[in-house]
Amino acid sequence: YQWEKSNDPLFPLGKGTNIWDEALSPFSGNNSKGYEEILEDLRTGKINFVWEVWHLRSNCPPDYSPSQCDSTILAYIDSNFSSPDREKLRDLYTSYFEYESEMRQWKAPEGISFEDRYDLIKEKRKKILGNQKSELIFGMEESQVAFLEGSQNFIQSSKNMNPDERVKKYEELRKKTY
Repeated sequence: YQWEKSNDPLFPLGKGTNIWDEALSPFSGNNSKGYEEILEDLRTGKINFVWEVWHLRSNCPPDYSPSQCDSTILAYIDSNFSSPDREKLRDLYTSYFEYESEMRQWKAPEGISFEDRYDLIKEKRKKILGNQKSELIFGMEESQVAFLEGSQNFIQSSKNMNPDERVKKYEELRKKTY
């Protein structure tokens, strides 16, 4: 994907082009999913929570502050979900918004490796969100990073394997990681 450079606080990593074409939204169309369905989709990686937040924010007017846009998302949840799903979804989104707010203030130590920085971020996530919400919101991302690390090690450790065995071991690594 191509990324446009951005200083926009709603899109700190830049705004992706065409990234939402394949994103599955729990809020799409008239077939809104219930909380339990959304949880299952988060657990299985069918929905990437952070991408969904960014997708929903992309519908906010450009002059909205992050908190105004977040309030719009919560108002959408309030008007389109009934109890108890509404409160559970609000809690999940509100927790994520609080996490983002704290992370905007956080400064990682200078000169540390990606792995060490990512470990610190994961610790902050768990401290702010707790284990369960952290897994729901960031589980797929963390699995992808673990898979990248594991596949790099796999390439080195399997270079002398026969092709059939290498493919089999690679699939085992993929299944184990995800």
